[in-house]
Amino acid sequence: MKKTHLYILSIAVALSLSFASCTKLDITPPNEILSSVALDSVSDFQNLLNSAYSSTANAIGGNDLIFNELLSDNLDLPLNNNDFNEIYNHNTLFFNGTIGSFYNSPYEAVFRANYLMEHANDKGILSTAVKNRMVAECKFLRAVAHYEIVKLFAQPYGYTTDNSHLGIVIKKTSTPTPLARSTVKEVYDFIIADLKDAINGLPVSNGNYATVSAAKALLAKVYFGMSGYPTNFALAAQYADEVITGGGFTLSDTGNVFSTAGGTEVIFKIASLNSSDNHANGFTSNYRCDAGKTPQLRVSTDIYNLATSDASDKRANYYQMFNKGQANQYIGYTKFNADFFNVAYLHLTDMKLIRAEALAESGGSIATAVQDVNDIIKRAYGAGSSKLLPLSSAASDVIASARYERRLEMVGEGDRVFQLKRIGAKGELINGTQVKIRKAPWNCPGMVLQFPIAEKTSIFIMNETGGCN
Repeated sequence: MKKTHLYILSIAVALSLSFASCTKLDITPPNEILSSVALDSVSDFQNLLNSAYSSTANAIGGNDLIFNELLSDNLDLPLNNNDFNEIYNHNTLFFNGTIGSFYNSPYEAVFRANYLMEHANDKGILSTAVKNRMVAECKFLRAVAHYEIVKLFAQPYGYTTDNSHLGIVIKKTSTPTPLARSTVKEVYDFIIADLKDAINGLPVSNGNYATVSAAKALLAKVYFGMSGYPTNFALAAQYADEVITGGGFTLSDTGNVFSTAGGTEVIFKIASLNSSDNHANGFTSNYRCDAGKTPQLRVSTDIYNLATSDASDKRANYYQMFNKGQANQYIGYTKFNADFFNVAYLHLTDMKLIRAEALAESGGSIATAVQDVNDIIKRAYGAGSSKLLPLSSAASDVIASARYERRLEMVGEGDRVFQLKRIGAKGELINGTQVKIRKAPWNCPGMVLQFPIAEKTSIFIMNETGGCN
């Protein structure tokens, strides 16, 4: 049947396994799509799936990881971006345009994924194998979107004993109906169910698209974040182990997984092809401190001192002091100094550190945990480093070492605030006091972002205002 309207997306976008166009793909409002004519071929379905990946790329390659990093103690006050400054100061407002713009992208991916799944059986166009693969990819992308949104806009798992505190809206269909926020428990249960379904349907190899290892890796991260529950640590260790032992990944030599190279340890990435097709634009635009560029985002003195405290640590090379001793002194982070690169969303370093800490927390193999941490230490300091853990290490020493290496390994990746909140929700103290992030309690209202004002309805409860003061 001939199409008479612009339906799903710009068909002219060239399909590749990198889903690599930076152009935002268009999709008509839900009430204008005619399902009888919108998806007439396998190519139409693939284009729609491609657009869901594109929206995911817009979120992850842009402000998602930056917002998380701004909430942490890894960065200094941004140069002059007021929207970023609100996040850094733990006091975001309803009208923060940068947050509002970001908030749409993950849900855009969810809408497209839901629409594809709702019409996967239309006209018998898709074979069973293709349909199962596409549905599994949709569930992976839907899980990614809900996971990233709930981390930013809701207090973490463990904030309340039964996790009945407000999370985010769960979007199970493409119907544009206003919904109330679900509890954090409901959101996590939904994410876990989607990822388990995805594991059952995703292929082992799928180019730059989602694979079974990607779904397992994200599931390991999800369970790892559900701290305070030993069974969850065991599950985190289990899924991380399946990726490590069965995924065919190896640690990279340099440790920088944000590159244009294929990357032997990258499990799932947002690919960039060139400077005009740069899905890492959020990083290159805000962190870059070479070629005469003044970065918007500068690292904190705290992480700089930690990273440069050992001259043998290769990761110290990612830091550069500018205008030393002057009023405008700042510290640049050189890891993202490039015209373009791939954004490594899931990688082996994270899996090894998850497995190490989760095994130590759940009474698992200390020998395996020690080996995981030592693999990271050897890469950073050399094979003869005095930091290497002995096989007789206590579980507490493994946990401490894994956390120390994690902080140095994943600067800029939005991981730090997640870890601090996880530890806080677990009930641990740091140096005998409640976990704080730049003097702000881990669970204060300002440690989550405020929803855009457009979300407010009679059934949608906004986040508490007032920041962390």
